[in-house]
Amino acid sequence: TLTYYYGRPPYWDPIQAPPLVDPPLVYNCFISFPFSLDIKALDDDAGQAVTISAEGLTDCGAELESVTAGNPSVARLLFLPAPRDAGRVYTVCVVATDAQNMKSEPRCVQLAVARPLPVFEAPLGSEADATESEIR
Repeated sequence: TLTYYYGRPPYWDPIQAPPLVDPPLVYNCFISFPFSLDIKALDDDAGQAVTISAEGLTDCGAELESVTAGNPSVARLLFLPAPRDAGRVYTVCVVATDAQNMKSEPRCVQLAVARPLPVFEAPLGSEADATESEIR
């Protein structure tokens, strides 16, 4: 059987959605600092509720929260990098789907977790621990 759809698929808000670029845009993320990205999708067809879903969330532990189905539909991508994520790059793709199961083109982002710089400390008893009067 053939299924015909009438209307248009959902589309992304030009300001509040990841851009359509290849390779995907890279967002630098930092350990223990939350990263968030607001996403918005719309549909020209009146009365079409749109929902936003994502792939790649389980790989990095990110979440899609505050998902509001409607027209427009909004969601927030949240990611809190942990020390185990240092140096890794995760790809997350979002898709908007309307009530007729028509899908938008996927929009992807890459979440690159920065490696913290090493911290060097002077050993105990070194000049770094001496007070100013002891150095004179």
